[in-house]
Amino acid sequence: MSREEVLIEIKSIQKVGDQEENVDVIARGFHTAENGEHFLEYDEFDNETDDKTENTIRFTENKAEVVRKGNMTGNLTFEKGEKNETIYSTPFGDLNMDIITNDIQIDEKDKQINLKIVYELFAQNEKVSDHTINVSIKK
Repeated sequence: MSREEVLIEIKSIQKVGDQEENVDVIARGFHTAENGEHFLEYDEFDNETDDKTENTIRFTENKAEVVRKGNMTGNLTFEKGEKNETIYSTPFGDLNMDIITNDIQIDEKDKQINLKIVYELFAQNEKVSDHTINVSIKK
């Protein structure tokens, strides 16, 4: 298991009704892989306050877990075809949410790994939004 420095590009698309919001994050971080399981670690900084959030993404073929610590705190679990409950803490308070994961895809190439997660977000049994996250890891 070797830990290597990587360039991480995250493109997140959130759809609420017919409104779409795109968020792009580019960061340097670290990638480790062992027995088909990948670990990705990187820091994200708030554009306005410069507050740091530490992120860890652990993923396999059918499951991904995102752990965020700092300004935004949460533990999100994505399992293909499953519903998972989570509490997401923001500076404005805690949010109880359900995540239904529609798809997880991993595409591994020589110098790049792509992770795609497609999911729906629910609050109080009401669908809030549709999400697609594309994570590109460049060695």
